[in-house]
Amino acid sequence: MIRSELTEIRNIRQKISEKYDHDFSKLLEHYKELEVELRASGRYQFADSHSVKIGDDIDDILIFEKNNNQSGDVPGSVKKIN
Repeated sequence: MIRSELTEIRNIRQKISEKYDHDFSKLLEHYKELEVELRASGRYQFADSHSVKIGDDIDDILIFEKNNNQSGDVPGSVKKIN
């Protein structure tokens, strides 16, 4: 069962990759455009987190996220507004 699920996931990822000519920059641009559309729609609330830089200590980041997450949402998550 797990093997068939993994195969399905790989097939979906392959189709997505083919759709964007196996170019990660094109895929990333698509997701950035989608984010803009979703934000503009007002149907979703985005939980933005601070930017993480290479070299940041993961323990400091997790403590920051825990202390600054008043709503209980997962940092970087998206919540649909009814």
